[in-house]
Amino acid sequence: MAYQNQTIDTKANELTLTLQGERRHSYALCYQPGPDAAYNLKPEWLKVPDAVRVSGLGRSTIYNLIKLNKIKSFSNRQRGAQRGSRFISYDSLVGYMEAAYQNSLSESKIQNGDAADE
Repeated sequence: MAYQNQTIDTKANELTLTLQGERRHSYALCYQPGPDAAYNLKPEWLKVPDAVRVSGLGRSTIYNLIKLNKIKSFSNRQRGAQRGSRFISYDSLVGYMEAAYQNSLSESKIQNGDAADE
């Protein structure tokens, strides 16, 4: 995914990314000042389309994981409004993916008979 523009507003602790052909997205960051601060950039919260791109999971799978409380999310909606924005925790999404990876490793060991060797 190539970004046309990537700017950091250190006063607002925001990273603004502009994707080719898409509108502008701003992400709140864990900004730590210092010479290597550019390497610590990661979003705290993702919208559903961004979570789909980051994880490779489908939209309905993301919503099922939210329903099962496997990943953290919240809806930012005004009282009485029918629509709002759903935000997903980046850390919980990555944590879920890591746990799923570890689970798949242990299942493959059991299927291959490697568990008996331990």
